[in-house]
Amino acid sequence: MKPLYLVVPLVLLALLASNRLHHPNDQAMLTHHQRHSAQFDALVRMLSADPQILSLTQEGQATLRPGHPPLSAQRLAEYQRRMAQLAIHRLSAYHEPTSIDFEFSHRGRPRGGSVKGFAYREEIPTALVPQLEAHRAQGSNAFFAHQRIRGAWYLYHFEP
Repeated sequence: MKPLYLVVPLVLLALLASNRLHHPNDQAMLTHHQRHSAQFDALVRMLSADPQILSLTQEGQATLRPGHPPLSAQRLAEYQRRMAQLAIHRLSAYHEPTSIDFEFSHRGRPRGGSVKGFAYREEIPTALVPQLEAHRAQGSNAFFAHQRIRGAWYLYHFEP
């Protein structure tokens, strides 16, 4: 029999790893969005006022459209604060029509891993399903799907 001081750390490590391998379920994400809907809407309004933003991380790394003015340090800090409050790791904004991805959960490789988040779309997405988890359970290996939350808001799941 292995000594307890060796087994306990291994069990704890396995539990921590399993939590990092799975996205939050759809209901948890829907509840999060409902609780913070006013803050999500405010973030969309901020992004509409800053069309130079293409992507932004919670750490403050910004990709801006060339030829547009940079964000002020104060404005960048405000984005970081709001993203932290909403547990958004990264956002990607596309303009005309407005389409914004708010990355909530990322699993796997830094580039090309599975992503689940919230999306604001002025146009209805083509890959619209009644429930993301049910769609994923059908066994599709690679997919990009949306589930409507309210109005122009959706959950999305991208699996490369």
